[in-house]
Amino acid sequence: MSSELVRRQARSAGAKEMAATLPGVGAWGLITGIAMVKSGLTSAQALGMSLLIYSGTAQLVMLPMLAAGASLIAIATAVALVNLRFAVYSMALAPDLRRIPLWTRMVVGYLSIDAAVASYLDRRRNKTITLQRTHFLMGANIPVWSVWQAGSIAGIFLAELLPAGNAIAYLGVLAILTIVFKRLNNRAAWVSAAVALIVSLVGMNWPHKLGVFAAVIAGVAGALVSERTKNE
Repeated sequence: MSSELVRRQARSAGAKEMAATLPGVGAWGLITGIAMVKSGLTSAQALGMSLLIYSGTAQLVMLPMLAAGASLIAIATAVALVNLRFAVYSMALAPDLRRIPLWTRMVVGYLSIDAAVASYLDRRRNKTITLQRTHFLMGANIPVWSVWQAGSIAGIFLAELLPAGNAIAYLGVLAILTIVFKRLNNRAAWVSAAVALIVSLVGMNWPHKLGVFAAVIAGVAGALVSERTKNE
């Protein structure tokens, strides 16, 4: 079997792994695009944010802070805390990616999202992926990025035609649920989701979105503790 065929098969496997999440990803991108414009950004600013940041959670945390005139340091700190999980992903992926060129690692890092990384780590743990791992990640991430950007851009240009209200917010919640449920396939995932849910409910009225930060940290901690107790 030629190396190109193996690479193509790895990309195809990654794309198939993410296929079920794409409708939710598109809807989540749509909601984020609408939210950016409704928060006062121009279409050009919203497009720039969508392409450069590529993180719905980070964008939705930033927007009310921008609207309230928060300092850049405060906004950067908030985004760093929300995206703290990507440091964990980086450590998990480092053994497999350290030998590839720097520019390739940067592209993979930019494109990588939660569901694709989780799928990759599941396959690695179960030893169902051994060859062309980078191509599997790219095959999983590129369709998600494309659908996200399409949804976000659509939301940006449709925002003026759509009224703001709870219906849009509920659509965002449903979009996230369609993505999350597919990953609840082991004990650590269920523990992480349950802990994050409880903390987010407790902290939903905390100032400066601190409940979101606390939920992210608690979810990661819950998963790590669950994995450790399982292996003991």
